[in-house]
Amino acid sequence: MESLKHRLSTAVLLGTTLTLGNVYAATLFVDDAGGFNTAISGSTFAGTEDWESSTLTPNNLSTFSGPLAPGVSNGPFPTGTNVATGLTVQENSNAGMPATTTAPGNLVTASAGLSGTPTDQVSTQTTAVSFDMLFGLTNTFAVKFNPLVFDQAATAGAGLFNIRVFDKSNALIFSQDSINAAAFTNPTTLIGVVAMPGEDIGRINLFGTGNIVGGGKVDFTGADNISVYTVQPVPVPAAVWLFGSALFGLAGFRRQTRSS
Repeated sequence: MESLKHRLSTAVLLGTTLTLGNVYAATLFVDDAGGFNTAISGSTFAGTEDWESSTLTPNNLSTFSGPLAPGVSNGPFPTGTNVATGLTVQENSNAGMPATTTAPGNLVTASAGLSGTPTDQVSTQTTAVSFDMLFGLTNTFAVKFNPLVFDQAATAGAGLFNIRVFDKSNALIFSQDSINAAAFTNPTTLIGVVAMPGEDIGRINLFGTGNIVGGGKVDFTGADNISVYTVQPVPVPAAVWLFGSALFGLAGFRRQTRSS
């Protein structure tokens, strides 16, 4: 029998609903804050990682070995990532699709002001690799972030990226290709991922796929303002609600009969 992960679902893109032929147990929101907020109504906000804990002075760049993990000092991040998010970031292989992730390479952080970047940022340090966000909190059912894509061959650096979403067992639960993203210098694109009930997001992989120059990939990929949401409300099935309502109504009818 086909599992729930491989049944048809919907992806919400730019405020419209698009039915895909091979989608999974999650919903994608692109530049649709209202739709994302509606989808996470009643959830628990765990925290945000915005990289502002970096000690790097403005207008600078620094590389450091990945991964960057919660509460673990690394490079210009004396406290690692925000423990409240359970977030670890690292480089991964081209397209980020293996069942087990490859050994992390280096990451790079740019401080506010460098090449016009508005805030501190973290991304891949090497081209031809992808950017991994690993989520350690139980019941991570929704994630919101601004993708960082720098395509050196594109005007202003804006580019395309693919997204892959995996559960805690590293099984693929969502996939979407060729999403437009604003550049590092203007990271205004909003991405929201919401898992279906019963799913638990374990990893989100971003892979820049913009322009190819001389046969080589020239994209760098990352994420900023990564917000994590947990504890999805459990909806009451309609049949259970109707059954409960019927019992309540029956009890009231019996009381009325006895009063008569």
